[in-house]
Amino acid sequence: MVWDKASVIRFRKPAFSVAYADFHFTSDEIAEIQQKVAEENEVNYVKQLLITNANQEVLTELEKTIYISSKAHYKQKLQKKKSTKEAS
Repeated sequence: MVWDKASVIRFRKPAFSVAYADFHFTSDEIAEIQQKVAEENEVNYVKQLLITNANQEVLTELEKTIYISSKAHYKQKLQKKKSTKEAS
């Protein structure tokens, strides 16, 4: 389960043309995330992202926080939340 949880945005220049963003994960990052989820069931992963123009000038810097969980853990978390709601 993956959710886009939060973003911190730092505008550096106004965009007067087409803007580009390249958002990818390296094999090492994926392995790190998989290991943390296996150990902790869920993780908040922070990823840096740059938005640039065609000349590769940085227009905006983003710091994305992504929530990642195993499906089983997330379903269990939802069940607990539902049970708590019904009990109140």
